[in-house]
Amino acid sequence: MNIDGPLIIAVSTEDNSLNHQLHISFKPEFIQLPVPQRVQSIQSYRQKLDESLQALALENPDRLGIQTVLQICENLETYIANDDIDLKETIVIEIEQNMKISNLLNTSRLIN
Repeated sequence: MNIDGPLIIAVSTEDNSLNHQLHISFKPEFIQLPVPQRVQSIQSYRQKLDESLQALALENPDRLGIQTVLQICENLETYIANDDIDLKETIVIEIEQNMKISNLLNTSRLIN
């Protein structure tokens, strides 16, 4: 499932490890927005994610991906609103093989 928004999300896997990393960056057009418009953009994206989540069947594997991105956006919103985050940096989230989200990386597409 592809839901257009301000994030660029990629998955990285180390050769000798079963662990994965989510690399989250912000699109250049989002970075250039004034802070109030960034907040509005991330809130709009969260709304799209929530609507897409509600439309999916409970057993759909895309639900986990949407829930993950939604949670990331919720956590980032305060930092974006306070302009406390360097939007030119890439955020890296480590995912251990035994974590439930690792199933997402094996069964679902990413959301950008």
